[in-house]
Amino acid sequence: MNVAVIGSSRSSKVGSGPWPLRDTRRFAEFCTLLGRRLAEHKHFLTVPCDNDRQSADWHCLQGFRKVAKDSKRWSVEAPSGLKNNALPKGHIDAARHAQAVVIIGGANGTYAAGMTAISRGVLTLPIARFGGAAQDLLNTMALPYDNVLKTAKCTTEEATLEDTADAVVNELDGHPRLLIVHGRSKDRDRLLQVLKNAKDLKLHDPVILDYSGNSAEALSNKFARKAGECTGAIVIATPDDLGASVLDGAGNTITVTQFERRARENVWIEMGWFWHGLGRSRILMLVKGDTHIPSDLQDAVRESYQDDPGERMSRILAFVAGLKRGSDVDISKEHKG
Repeated sequence: MNVAVIGSSRSSKVGSGPWPLRDTRRFAEFCTLLGRRLAEHKHFLTVPCDNDRQSADWHCLQGFRKVAKDSKRWSVEAPSGLKNNALPKGHIDAARHAQAVVIIGGANGTYAAGMTAISRGVLTLPIARFGGAAQDLLNTMALPYDNVLKTAKCTTEEATLEDTADAVVNELDGHPRLLIVHGRSKDRDRLLQVLKNAKDLKLHDPVILDYSGNSAEALSNKFARKAGECTGAIVIATPDDLGASVLDGAGNTITVTQFERRARENVWIEMGWFWHGLGRSRILMLVKGDTHIPSDLQDAVRESYQDDPGERMSRILAFVAGLKRGSDVDISKEHKG
């Protein structure tokens, strides 16, 4: 996964200012440790700038390079030869290009980079244990993901540095976090089994709305909350309903002569939500048999099956592996049709 680490321990005075920092004496130690962990778990590191020794980026790179000797495993957005506004540009560019952004401490530039990542729908992981802009982003912003980094391991100084770094890496390792969009068919259970059997992908448990428990919460709010945790979706379109058009393309009444086998309406509503929030390349549509597909979705990434979504297991796993690598555009071309 392409990960950017952004932040700094720079402050006019610890405990003061709009984004007070704390425990800065351990800041460099933690960032270096996180860099090593990211390299050990085979992630790719995007570095905003490589010459600011008070930045999380710089310390993380030092730890990363102790494990990853191949310079092709990291990139620098604003190399040390650049001057003037290179640092804020590097922060913003890193937040734009990475699949996940880890925020540690920091102030104005870190906050701006974090907001850039959030606005793009990038997985944003603020570590609040050092305070700063990271704590503000975690506590006051409506982040699009509800993840392990809200636990005490990443928000308090009492947790060990190792536990905090491991929490970050474990969260990254499990992505993409998938939501399975479905109608009434039990094909969703078979798909869930296919994903759970893919041990080598080390995925977080997929989210299926029916399995999320009962509450007085409105279904639309519940969907938005659960979907907001996810960075990818697999949509199962099964022929659960029958329907027909009663008007032609010009709006004239026509006689219904046959019915189409259609998916439930919620399937298309929920797919549209993801299409807007994540982009179509992070969505795989599995279409059963002759289920009718709306014309606006004809160019979506999709696979067809007859009886069991497991028929397309290799394609499903390749799609998920592509999301994990960050090659979703290539995967969409490969899987169309």
